Amino acid sequence: MSYQLRVNREDIRMGALVRAGYGSSDVKHTGIITSIEEKQSIFSEKYGITETNVIVRVLCDGELMHFDLEEDSIEVISESR
Repeated sequence: MSYQLRVNREDIRMGALVRAGYGSSDVKHTGIITSIEEKQSIFSEKYGITETNVIVRVLCDGELMHFDLEEDSIEVISESR
């Protein structure tokens, strides 16, 4: 059974240990959050609509991976103090 776990922006912090996966993929990666960035982009030029995406960078097995907070699944395992 596959499900996506959604976390709030307030629940994730740099240094937290997380388990994350792309989209609804069953493949999960465990690592530490190295940065959190909000990116704003134009959704519709005609109507002047913008969207904000939160990108979470996670260091997993020596590789820096990027996850979108809205589209990917991120589960906080342990919070940094």
